[in-house]
Amino acid sequence: SLRVFRHILASSPPRAARTLDNSGRLPLHYAVETLTKFSHLPVLSKKQSSGSVMTSSLQLLRDLIGIYPESLERRDNELKLYPFLLATLAGQNPQLAQDEDDDVSEDQTHDYSVVSNISLSIAYTLFRECPSLAFSALHDTAPR
Repeated sequence: SLRVFRHILASSPPRAARTLDNSGRLPLHYAVETLTKFSHLPVLSKKQSSGSVMTSSLQLLRDLIGIYPESLERRDNELKLYPFLLATLAGQNPQLAQDEDDDVSEDQTHDYSVVSNISLSIAYTLFRECPSLAFSALHDTAPR
């Protein structure tokens, strides 16, 4: 949940945001992927609207970026995409928003327009923090 993620972020040393895992991915890459991947799930708490979940998600990303702003300029090592481009994947291809192993019953419906809106909001938020990446994303073929 976002509350757990916030707690982990608050209790971790700042250098944790700069730490690559064995796959060469940063916490921001995982946060973007997770927030877009699971954005299609219904809000489980009646106390929170989808709008408040969106606001909390975007604030969480801003907090993570505040700790390590350069993470916006680091490509994901698996897909070779900048974080703002990672966020667009779920919106462009709803199948990417769901694991192959997910067991979704026929009576569960997913509004992929919501996924698209959330992924685009996340992409816009990330892009707005570092707009110079538009040029890099189009012209730089060498992964960072």
